[in-house]
Amino acid sequence: MTPSLLPGCDSPAARVFIDRLSQIPRLAHHPTCRCYDNHLLRIGRFSICLGCACMTSGGMAAALALLVISCWRYPMLKEIGIWKLIGLGVLLYLPSLGQLFIQSKPYKIASRTALGMAVVILWFGAIVLLPVSLSGFALRGTFIVTFVGVWKATLWARSRHVNNPCIGCSLGVFPLCRDHLIRSKSLLNDLQRDSRAEDAPFIDFIIKLRDGAKTADFEICTPSQIIGESSISRASETVGI
Repeated sequence: MTPSLLPGCDSPAARVFIDRLSQIPRLAHHPTCRCYDNHLLRIGRFSICLGCACMTSGGMAAALALLVISCWRYPMLKEIGIWKLIGLGVLLYLPSLGQLFIQSKPYKIASRTALGMAVVILWFGAIVLLPVSLSGFALRGTFIVTFVGVWKATLWARSRHVNNPCIGCSLGVFPLCRDHLIRSKSLLNDLQRDSRAEDAPFIDFIIKLRDGAKTADFEICTPSQIIGESSISRASETVGI
């Protein structure tokens, strides 16, 4: 049997609906449904990325502290020394490695804030306090290469260990999960307003997903199947919502 599209799913109104539904809020960097709570800070109706917000806060706090000390207590910084500052930066970086295995929100807030502080302290110690000399510039170059290498290695480790919150979520998968559809009431209202009568099956499908229908049966087709290459088998799934 030749696969067919659900009536209404390819209409102009449906295209706009799916496009807008799939957009990630600019400051959230993640979907805003509840399974991403560990990745978000919610302030009223607004959601912001927890990691970026905490890193920024930690970095700004460290920068302000170093600025104040540099202006009024600079000899104290010289007395502390470059290597103690770099050691402090490394210590503040280490909790972020624990985040690969500890996903609790309080720990993530603390480790990300510490990471923001670590970046500023490391760069201040290695770039600002090192002497303006040949050896100083050599050490600066060594620091930059090491910093970039550690940064890339950390991102690689995170990509290997961090799970997608959508996997195993009982409410479905973004952007068609129930929680996100409930939060996107205005988009569904726009879809209903702008759709044609023949688009009703698609709207009914979306409403069933939003209202928690027990099952939604649909067919997953490759582009080759849609253009009629029958040599490729059809894949059918019954997905529980």
